[in-house]
Amino acid sequence: MKQGKKERHKQIQDDDELLAHSPASEGQMDTDTTELSDVAPVTEKQLYSMLQDLCSTLQVDVKQIAAEMRKELTDLGGRTGHLENRTEELYEAHNKVVEKLRRLGRPVVQE
Repeated sequence: MKQGKKERHKQIQDDDELLAHSPASEGQMDTDTTELSDVAPVTEKQLYSMLQDLCSTLQVDVKQIAAEMRKELTDLGGRTGHLENRTEELYEAHNKVVEKLRRLGRPVVQE
């Protein structure tokens, strides 16, 4: 399942909105509308909570990406296996044609 650039950008925006409304960010002032000097410094507890949220989000993302990659690699392996089988069949058919031509006493043209 591939996403286009617009879809990925929208997903990033949606994720940003989720983070902005996470429990760890409650009670914090919006830095877009407030001067930075008016913002209270983040507490150790808030920072720890935000880092835990980030870690959880990253773990989910990594698991999802790994599952998608595993599926794509499995699919690729299946397609490669099919191509290898078809190549072997063509090779064997070619050799049979060459052998029959030799039996007929006709020269086989080599390129």
